[in-house]
Amino acid sequence: IGVRLVGSEMCIRDSLRTIPQNPPTISELGIPQEIVDMLGNTAGMLLVVGGTGSGKTTTCAALIRHILETRHGLSISTYEDPMEHYFDTDIIKTECLIEQAEVNFLLDRWNDVAPTLLRSGSDIYFLGEASDKGGMEALVKLSGLGKFLIATTHANSITQTFSRIGKEFPIDNRDSLLSDVVQKTRGIVSQRLVRAPKGPGRTAVFGYLEFSGFIRDALSKVHPDDLSNELKQYVEKYGVSEFVDATRKYEAGFIHEEDFRALEREFSTDEIQRSEAKKIL
Repeated sequence: IGVRLVGSEMCIRDSLRTIPQNPPTISELGIPQEIVDMLGNTAGMLLVVGGTGSGKTTTCAALIRHILETRHGLSISTYEDPMEHYFDTDIIKTECLIEQAEVNFLLDRWNDVAPTLLRSGSDIYFLGEASDKGGMEALVKLSGLGKFLIATTHANSITQTFSRIGKEFPIDNRDSLLSDVVQKTRGIVSQRLVRAPKGPGRTAVFGYLEFSGFIRDALSKVHPDDLSNELKQYVEKYGVSEFVDATRKYEAGFIHEEDFRALEREFSTDEIQRSEAKKIL
């Protein structure tokens, strides 16, 4: 909600989104099986990144629903800002326990989340929109608990994820904190929504990379300034880039041509910029 003055009049402008109370399923969203497989981790963190309104929280809700419907005896705690989806266990049949809390209502800062979750003793945690310094610090603390953490944050692509996180850390210990984040990461999923060929619908475009022990060890030794270029190489070799997924869906008739051409220009420009940066270095 925004408030502004127009002459002597005060005007209020707000933005509203309709969100189904019950989260969608992974099949309804078309989430690739490779992303679902990352839920098999029992420790570390799965980061889901994208811009505002790209559907990150909805994707995470679908992944949590999948856990609830397919796993047994697990406990899940969510801390969200704000809470968007509600897991009604009268509708979603599960043998797991889920507790949801909204940060704004219960806590003053994201930093307060880590000690609170430590006391909860859950098996899986979800942190929604951890996009500022407090949120990033909470991720670092929670990722060392020996539990599995799903979190969303703002980044335009997989390759920009760690540089985005690093910007929130103090310069004097940024390198060590980023190395810790890399070691705790089990996967990164990047997504955006683009127009479908006809009608008002949107198509989700995913990029994803699962972090094996080899990838974590290799990236933890890379200088922070070089992480984006190194990540790009691992995505190309072991994962799927956003543009590869977009190309597949465009050829299958799921993406409007104008949006695909815009993506094509964006990724072509990124590639040129990376090449020029390598020459300078």
